[in-house]
Amino acid sequence: MNTFALRGRRFAFAAVAPLIGLLSFSCAGGTTEAPAYTGDPYVVPSAVNQGGDVAQCRNTSECSGVDAGTCKHARCVEGACVVMNDQPGAICDEPNGELGECQAARCDSAGACVASTALDGAVCGELDTCTRSVCTGGVCGTPVTRDCDDGDPCTTDSCNPTTGCEWTANTSACDDGDPCTSGDACNAAGLCQGAPSCECKTDGDCISKDKNKCDGTSKCVENKCVNDAATAVDCSSLVKDLEMCESVECNVATGTCEVSLEEYKLCDDGNACTTGEYCNAAGACIVKTVVCESNCEDDTNEDGDADTDCDDIDCENDSACVE
Repeated sequence: MNTFALRGRRFAFAAVAPLIGLLSFSCAGGTTEAPAYTGDPYVVPSAVNQGGDVAQCRNTSECSGVDAGTCKHARCVEGACVVMNDQPGAICDEPNGELGECQAARCDSAGACVASTALDGAVCGELDTCTRSVCTGGVCGTPVTRDCDDGDPCTTDSCNPTTGCEWTANTSACDDGDPCTSGDACNAAGLCQGAPSCECKTDGDCISKDKNKCDGTSKCVENKCVNDAATAVDCSSLVKDLEMCESVECNVATGTCEVSLEEYKLCDDGNACTTGEYCNAAGACIVKTVVCESNCEDDTNEDGDADTDCDDIDCENDSACVE
């Protein structure tokens, strides 16, 4: 493989083959010219000369030391560092002439740094940190007071002309966004907080609060605990089997039907001569008042009048007294 030396380096012929016809060398010590390049619309057709030779490169990073100037950059093109214009609109820092209040320095398509219209919203005519204007269509607008609203109801917003926006904690009324709180206000920690005002948020809240297991399952309806009557405990089916002095009711703690003796419950002993019967603690039906002779042959004056047994008018039809 043929080789040759260039600026103190040896190159394989195959490695520099793409340069043949693009670079020309003078045997009498002349300069090496840059290749003509038309593949990029922003190319400036001039090579970078260093000591009489075109700066050689294998990639663009090897052209980083080239001072291409404002609105230009060096790129490696077919083995040589070639100067090109920056993209139009690129920001530059050395404009031709003074910049107006709503102008910015940007590169044009010819590779010059020129004054262009600043973007809308750019700050202009700043009087202090609290009063400023912004550019609109290249014109500086009327000064307006700076908006320091941080969107936090728990801060008082203000603007200090020297230091700018300031935010001070307050205790103002606010809305914490929770429908189940009331009296919302900012606390010492700067948080909006209210007192709980809803009985429930979920059915689970009602279940934990429900102390009566007999009146139906408790559900949360519009933040209030409401009993579902359809699920209430019904003990009526047990009534037909009760003894005279028994009663049945649902135990609110367990939600089950329980039969028990009911003291002082009214009862009927089956005797027409008694009235006001009631149950005692042992479940017996006790006579309160005797209104007639209930036994016409026991020599006992049950009703307390002047007559006893068959002499009492109450016994006139009794079999023991009929002759």
